[in-house]
Amino acid sequence: MSVCVSCYVFTGAFENTVQALYKYVIPKPKSECSKTEQLGVSFLAGYIAGVFCAVVSHPADNLVSKMNAQKGVPVSGEARGSACTHVY
Repeated sequence: MSVCVSCYVFTGAFENTVQALYKYVIPKPKSECSKTEQLGVSFLAGYIAGVFCAVVSHPADNLVSKMNAQKGVPVSGEARGSACTHVY
């Protein structure tokens, strides 16, 4: 489940970052950019989207790891509480 959400977040962040880069950073339209410039924009957008996705998905991944580390303990309020205290 977390992987699917992470993919959606990454795709949305990537597309919005590409649009923002062409709108605010690159002084000319995409159609006038060379293939190298377009590749650079895609690389930068992928990097930014990857960082954003890591920040967004880290708390959920950390929570799942903490809960899985407590094998044999029912997922009660105490187990959830201890997992939630160290999310970051």
